[in-house]
Amino acid sequence: MRSHHFILLLFVLLGACVSPEITPELVDDTSKVSNPPSNQRFTTNNDLDLTNMPFTVQNMQKAYSSLMKNQSFLEKFSGQSISPKLQINASHYYYRFLPKNEAEQQLLEDDEVLNVSDTPFSYKDETTTFQATEYELMIEAADAFVATPFYAVVAIGHQVPNVEYEILAEFYFPPEEIGERPKSEVTTVALEAMGVEAFNDIETESMKLTNQLTMEDLNELQFNNIRTGETKQSYTELLNKGFNLVDAEVDYNVSQPSMNTGRGRRCWTPSGRITFEEDALTDLSNPNNTFGVPSALVKVRKWGFLVIKSANTNEDGSFATPGIRTRRVKYAVWFVNNRHIYKVKAGTVFWTARHRGTRTYRREAWNQHFTTGSRSHFYAMVHHAAYDYYERVVSQYGLQRPGSHTSFSWLRISAKYNKNGSQYLHFNPLSYPFLSEARVARLKKRTPNDVYRGSDGVYASTIHELTHAGHYKMDPAFFLHGVLFGPDGRAKARRIMAESWAEGVETIVTNDRYSSLDPTYFNITNNHRGHNFVRQFHSIEDMNAYTPLVIDLVDTLNQSGRGSYPRDRVSDYQLLEVQQALFLSRNLDTFRERLRALYNNPTEVFLDELFEYPLQVEENLN
Repeated sequence: MRSHHFILLLFVLLGACVSPEITPELVDDTSKVSNPPSNQRFTTNNDLDLTNMPFTVQNMQKAYSSLMKNQSFLEKFSGQSISPKLQINASHYYYRFLPKNEAEQQLLEDDEVLNVSDTPFSYKDETTTFQATEYELMIEAADAFVATPFYAVVAIGHQVPNVEYEILAEFYFPPEEIGERPKSEVTTVALEAMGVEAFNDIETESMKLTNQLTMEDLNELQFNNIRTGETKQSYTELLNKGFNLVDAEVDYNVSQPSMNTGRGRRCWTPSGRITFEEDALTDLSNPNNTFGVPSALVKVRKWGFLVIKSANTNEDGSFATPGIRTRRVKYAVWFVNNRHIYKVKAGTVFWTARHRGTRTYRREAWNQHFTTGSRSHFYAMVHHAAYDYYERVVSQYGLQRPGSHTSFSWLRISAKYNKNGSQYLHFNPLSYPFLSEARVARLKKRTPNDVYRGSDGVYASTIHELTHAGHYKMDPAFFLHGVLFGPDGRAKARRIMAESWAEGVETIVTNDRYSSLDPTYFNITNNHRGHNFVRQFHSIEDMNAYTPLVIDLVDTLNQSGRGSYPRDRVSDYQLLEVQQALFLSRNLDTFRERLRALYNNPTEVFLDELFEYPLQVEENLN
């Protein structure tokens, strides 16, 4: 049993929680596996190469058995409760779920403990760049449920959703600190009795046996040569004498604090920054084109399998999790707002947008930058635009805050990488759980081929659809008028009002933002060629429901002086004033009169003249 002095020393040096002394129940049958949940099955999968994964129960058992033959380990823990026949029991199951329908898949996604993935996990470095998975491509193309397996590593005892599954493997992951595990877990209780260094030593031994020690790991260790009897050799000394790891044991009883004693389990903080390229600024040769991805969720996976910590990015895109002792991790970022306001979906409601890092980090920060062209860059732009709308635009311009009109708290934005045409679902009376409220497309329609709309175009499209969401939140009857009261012959007018409102907010907010970032983006010297400048340079005959009416109410440009365009002698209305006039209006005449009645604007004498062209567009619409 360990002494009080040992407990105190361990607490001071490692800052760990110390559990009371417990005599563990030891199991002699080392071949016995943990019992899986009832009515489920273990399976083998030739595609899963876990032979050299250090944390499988089999490899951890081999490591413990090897430690029982290592004299330095036995000396280090002399006087402690050690049994050579201790069985390593599973702490976690590796699941493959097989959802049959949308509802089952939603159950898996909603379980935040599972952290499911559509691809199997790997402890290896996979590729240098993230690629869209086959599943992502399929569901975006179909925009419907596509049956596919999902994977998760979760602690035994977690009640998984009622979805068919297979258990692919059993793992034993030592806890980060003493006291983290239930005392009913025999393996952890037994190792805790020896102290936190026992967790480090069994991990190190398993990594040695599975050839997973990095050069940095090896240089931190000392070895005893079992061929020659030489002790306390560095890895370099071992190699220089013609020996390798199979010829040596790790010396676990080295006294230097910088070497084996506790260094492997030292605490460190996963951190970093998530950023993306504003290519609209790149096109202007503006070097200040890197922006943080705010309010996104970063998850840290132990060896690429088990989520052990998470943190949200701040406004600058930076993050830092609580400290961990795990040496090797992989990172991922999920484009979901930390206040459950909105989440970005990967082209369809059925999968949340995320970027799964494929590189393994050894006590390193993750500084992930998304450059133009990738899916993750697109997801990051949509997420950033939504954050900017909720956190800045709404308050700065006095706009109605959007909300989800389904039974879910999130407003879901499907970011469509290979599609054109953004959309907002105004009418969703049954609160469909399988439809995103907003859809934002990366491409804009052109002949013969669609083209990328640029970072400012993605920003603007997101603002446009969220403005629709705010309009719906403010005045849902506007969108349901024909359903609630029957046809009134002015549905086309309401369509013009809705789209002209969203178009106006999109244009003004986008030009204001990018002009503040680069003064050459939009000003009188470049002929007002900012975002959406062509909208005001259409003849009435060429206009559709997306008229420049709201832009004309706000800006000071009279486009009629530049050609046969509508005369605009109205100016200086604020977006908040236009929004208030739009509220409860059901046709263009009411909209115009509410502007006149609610506000005193010197240019209101020209409102009748200005509204002539949207009224004409109403007549022209099919």
